[in-house]
Amino acid sequence: MAVAENPPPTPATSATPYPVNLLVEYPEHLSRWLILVKWLLVIPHGIVMMFLAFGQYTALFFAWWAILFTGRYPRGLFNFVVAVQAWSIRVNAYAAFLVTDAYPPFEFDRPVNTGLAVGMIFLGSALLVAFFVVVPAIALAAAMSGSGGGLVY
Repeated sequence: MAVAENPPPTPATSATPYPVNLLVEYPEHLSRWLILVKWLLVIPHGIVMMFLAFGQYTALFFAWWAILFTGRYPRGLFNFVVAVQAWSIRVNAYAAFLVTDAYPPFEFDRPVNTGLAVGMIFLGSALLVAFFVVVPAIALAAAMSGSGGGLVY
């Protein structure tokens, strides 16, 4: 799998309508029998990625607060979240999407164009906002209704 190495577009002029270019090479030949055991070979990645996902959501939680108070995304948290997303994409390309037979490495690798990962980070931030705003609002509405079983209009 290769990522396009285009220079980042300037805000005034953009050559492409989308900020992310993802190029995936067409596999000329994939092993027919390896497909049957890829799920078994990806188990170590799944175990490591469970811990990385916990770390990623923790980093997103702290990044959300940092962005709220400072207006900046801390570089270290950003690099960690992008690296976890890149690892996840490589593992999914191997095991779920069946795009490659090359076993994904156990390493953090930063993709050339991080627009896709940035979109995923913003999605994670939106989920945090939903959790911290919508869930308490629903709980408060249920508590204020008296019966605890529904909303009062």
